[in-house]
Amino acid sequence: MGLNKTQTVQAPLAVLPLQQQQKDLRKGGTDVGTLSESDIANMEDIVQLMSPVKMATTVMCVEEYPTLSVIAPLRAKLLKHLQPCEDDSTLVAEIKRVMASPHATKAPEMLST
Repeated sequence: MGLNKTQTVQAPLAVLPLQQQQKDLRKGGTDVGTLSESDIANMEDIVQLMSPVKMATTVMCVEEYPTLSVIAPLRAKLLKHLQPCEDDSTLVAEIKRVMASPHATKAPEMLST
């Protein structure tokens, strides 16, 4: 069933306020609930940091039987992406440090042994 010219697709109600808040913030609005400029900047940094992880996850999910020829380059790219940069925020630098640590691949119960 198609839409005619007078019908529109509506977003879920929970999404609309957030979308409006984002538009208001970008236009210079300051009333965004409890999010500060710093909170929003941190979230944007995290989204940018995690984009290669999303790409790697998508590639791995598409592969029915991932082989070393798929896994090794993805791992190398992720590790390279997780190297510290001078322009990283403190938060991003800490996330990179934790994600790149050898213990990040182990389950928490394995670390206590």
